[in-house]
Amino acid sequence: MHYIYDELHDLEDEHVQIVAKIKHHIDKHYMNDLPLEKLAELVHLSPSYLSRLFKRIRGENLSSYIQKVRIEEAKKLLEYTSLKVFEVGEKVGIPDPVYFSRIFKKITGVKPKDY
Repeated sequence: MHYIYDELHDLEDEHVQIVAKIKHHIDKHYMNDLPLEKLAELVHLSPSYLSRLFKRIRGENLSSYIQKVRIEEAKKLLEYTSLKVFEVGEKVGIPDPVYFSRIFKKITGVKPKDY
């Protein structure tokens, strides 16, 4: 019985490490295109399995996490630089200014120009 528990515990540890690796990659490369397929390749999993695993371990969707990281970086750029809103969007990996404004407002509650 302990053998099965140990195996399950080891598998859970491995899953946590996989999600940590993906999270670290996103934190470092948020400004790049981060398609699910490429992230899944990094950890040798199918895209759908990685998506479910990330949700189970982190409690949020992978795409939501990427958006949050990008918007947190955008907030810093808006606060500490004189970049225009569209330039900030480009720097954080959201080159479409309309989409950037919509996501920024959804996450922060305010438009980027008002931040």
